[in-house]
Order: sequence, then structure tokens, then C-alpha cells
Amino acid sequence: MSGLLTIVFESLKHTLISRPHNFFSESWDSEKGWRTSEAYKLEVLTLDPKKKGDQFRASIQWHLNQSIIGTEDRDLIYKIRKRRNDSARDLDKMLVGEMDPPRISDIESALLIHTQIEQWWIENVDISVNPEFSDKTFEIEDFFPMQVMVKSLLVQLATADVSKAQEFYDSMIAEFRKN
Repeated sequence: MSGLLTIVFESLKHTLISRPHNFFSESWDSEKGWRTSEAYKLEVLTLDPKKKGDQFRASIQWHLNQSIIGTEDRDLIYKIRKRRNDSARDLDKMLVGEMDPPRISDIESALLIHTQIEQWWIENVDISVNPEFSDKTFEIEDFFPMQVMVKSLLVQLATADVSKAQEFYDSMIAEFRKN
């Protein structure tokens, strides 16, 4: 579970940081990707509660300020990060029973928050700026990001619910083929 928590958390962290970073970026470099803009520094990095310009903390606060996540989600992200850090640092203690392993509920919560964030970006940015979608109506709940789908499948497999994993995989492939 520790490895799975790390995978899921790092993916969530990447989305938390990269979505606002890329949104505020003004230029692209083929080697370095989106370049950090002054707008990003002003609008996001200044929000770090510890005033150190930490991208992770600042991005969480930015998402909170935009009402993309709530305070409960913010607190849960920090709790999940601590559990991920503890399980990575003290793996030996976990293996001998001195420390509880990561909970599947932490992993599932991280996936739900990740989905919520991605759905907001899809609805409010990706779809709204794409002229192909201007005359179409969508239910945002119908959008399930591929990166979250894959990790959800891993969770099903890791929890040994093979029938549920197969069902999830079949529905994922059916949805993929429709589009």
C-alpha cells in the first residue's frame, strides 16, 4: 500500500502544481516546458502559508481560494502527504508492525480529490477555451481523467478485488472506445 499511496499522492501533487503553473505561464520552452511567469509568482507562489514560495503549499492555497477544493480537502491532502512521508521514511517500522501501513481510504480520498480538481479544470478551462465544445452540453461527472482511471484500477488490483477491477477495466475501455 505504501508504494501505491506514493504513486497516487505524487500524481495529485503534480496536478495541484502543474495546472495553475501552466495556466499562468506565458511561454513554452521545448526543453524546459512551460516557463514560470511573473503572474504565477504573484498569483500563486505568494499564497504559500509559510511565505517561502513553496509550489505545493501555494498551489493548494490557490485551489482553495478558487473554491476548487474545500478546507477539508486541503487538510486531507496534508494528512495524506504526512502518511506518505511517514510510510516512505519508516518502512522498516511498518514491516515489523510498529507503525500502521497506509490506509486504502487515504488512497481513495486522494483519488477523489484528484478527480475533483481535474474535473474543475476540464469544465472551467479546457472546455471553455476550446471552440469545438462551444455548442455542446456536458455533465462534468462524465469526465473521468485517464490518469485517475489508471490509478483507480491499480487500487482495485492492490486490494485483491479482481472482479471489481475487471468490471472497472471493462467500463474504462468501453468509455475509451466511445470517444
